[in-house]
Amino acid sequence: MSNFWQRAITGLVFVVVMLGAIMWKLESFFALILIVNFVCLFEFFKLFKDNKSKPNPYINATMGTFLLVAMLFDSSNLYFILAPIILVVIAQLFRSQVNIIESASLLAFGLLYFLILFSIIL
Repeated sequence: MSNFWQRAITGLVFVVVMLGAIMWKLESFFALILIVNFVCLFEFFKLFKDNKSKPNPYINATMGTFLLVAMLFDSSNLYFILAPIILVVIAQLFRSQVNIIESASLLAFGLLYFLILFSIIL
């Protein structure tokens, strides 16, 4: 199977799953968006694993998904939004051989990029 047909079939399956989630229940659509958000953030941070900053894709993607949930349910309280970001940056300080400025900027711009996108969708 060529690369084109593999991508076309994958895209068609994703469209069917997304339309099914939208039509079935609102909660299923939220769950699908959270899963897609986690996978996108994980892949984004995995792109930089050979970089000097070495961001942890598991922690950063989980934190980004938590932030999206916090923004959905209680966006008026800034503690739920700022506390995980500060905790991850502090955790980066204790990792050895990590460029903290580069790692924090990757975290900030990755979260801004995906969280703004998915919060507009929701």
